[in-house]
Amino acid sequence: MLISVKNRVILILSALVLIVSLIVHILHRVLNISNMWGHYPIEQLPFITNIFLVIPIVLFAVSFYFYQTERGHPLLPLFNTLTITFSSISMIAGGEGMVEYHFSIFMVVAIIGYYEQIKLIIMMTSIFAVQHLAGFFFMSEYVFGTDTYPFSMMIIHAIFLIGTSSAIIWQTKHKRKLVENLDEKEGKQRILDGIIGKLSVTSDKLIEASSQLKVNYHTNQETLEEIVSQIKEISSGADTQKIQTEESSSAIQEIVAGVQYIASVSSDVSQSSLETTNEAKDGYEMIQEAVQQMNSISGTVTETSDTVKHLNNRSKEIGKITGLITEIASQTNLLALNAAIEAARAGEHGKGFAVVADEVRKLANQSADFSSEITGLIQTIQSDTVSSEESMKKVIVEVNEGLRIVQDTGDIFGKINTSIESVTEQIKHISLSAGEVSAATEQASASIQEMTSFAEAATGNAQHVADSSDVQLSSIEFLSTLISTLNEIALELEELIKKTDEIK
Repeated sequence: MLISVKNRVILILSALVLIVSLIVHILHRVLNISNMWGHYPIEQLPFITNIFLVIPIVLFAVSFYFYQTERGHPLLPLFNTLTITFSSISMIAGGEGMVEYHFSIFMVVAIIGYYEQIKLIIMMTSIFAVQHLAGFFFMSEYVFGTDTYPFSMMIIHAIFLIGTSSAIIWQTKHKRKLVENLDEKEGKQRILDGIIGKLSVTSDKLIEASSQLKVNYHTNQETLEEIVSQIKEISSGADTQKIQTEESSSAIQEIVAGVQYIASVSSDVSQSSLETTNEAKDGYEMIQEAVQQMNSISGTVTETSDTVKHLNNRSKEIGKITGLITEIASQTNLLALNAAIEAARAGEHGKGFAVVADEVRKLANQSADFSSEITGLIQTIQSDTVSSEESMKKVIVEVNEGLRIVQDTGDIFGKINTSIESVTEQIKHISLSAGEVSAATEQASASIQEMTSFAEAATGNAQHVADSSDVQLSSIEFLSTLISTLNEIALELEELIKKTDEIK
């Protein structure tokens, strides 16, 4: 932050010095003011003079760019120094080497001393020294305004320049040393003040802690006495708990035995239910086969019924045919009778024909008799067929009913099979749960036995703690004396701090 301020101040001063340099160039090169003053220097080359004029302008532009980029730029002090230094050199060259403008060198030394950087002062001094040496040997008209400037005068210039720079350097070093010593003393004083402040705070905290400790002592003493009383009660309760855990352990052992028996029985039941499931599956398969068989019987009965119906129809057709045969036999008999009558009329000539007619009549009578017998048989068959058809209808009804019953039985068997499988699965879960419960109860039994051991140990520990609490109670009483002593020390420390503040 401080270097930014210094950069800003030096940048403004370098701008002012540069402006003065430009004014000097205008006065001497445009207005020829040196002639008015009666000073007639030797002629200079404008090209070289312009170079001296341009150099500080370029350096100032670079410095201004760095300042706009970053006000604390590390190169800004260097370019500010170069700008002011070459502005002074430009002023001397533009002022035709008049000795009055050489005083600007001391102004530059004073300005650069503001940075308090020895390396910048040495660099500036070196540049002015090179300027004077180069001016004496090569370009005296640009530095001294004449080509006959005495070497001794240049030495005097150099001595004053070096002396001024050395004085500024010494002042800078001495100031740094004084600042460092002052900072060191201030640092030590701040440390001492901090120590005293912390010591004062510590003293206050110590007094407060001592008071609080005293209060806590009385509270802890009462609490410890209550703890001792409670520990003794706990010790007594631990004995009771030991007896109860032993009884619980015995009860758990009985539970373990019962659960193990349940697990064993559950395993047997699970096996039986598995066998029942297999048998139910076999029964269900047999029912399905019976259903298929009943379906087959139903189909066969239906086909038989159709056959009986067809047979009845055929019997009726045969009845019609036998009726026709009977009618034909009757007509044949009638024709035979007519033939016999005609044969009798014919006399001797009709005897042969009468014999044939008689045979035809006999055949017609036999045909009529056979037709009557066939008709009787057909009627009997038709009667039996009607009875068979009625019986087949009843059989079909019974078969359908039996099929329905078997199918219903199959459905019930399927439900029974599903229920048995569900029960079997549940029995498996029960068997597994019984095994887990058995393991858990065994673990609980082991835990209770371990609790019994812990209860025995707790009884001993409670008694030991009760004894230790009595000893601690005695120690706390001794601590009361130490607290009082600590409180006195804190008060003495507070008095000492007050005396230190008075000395300050």
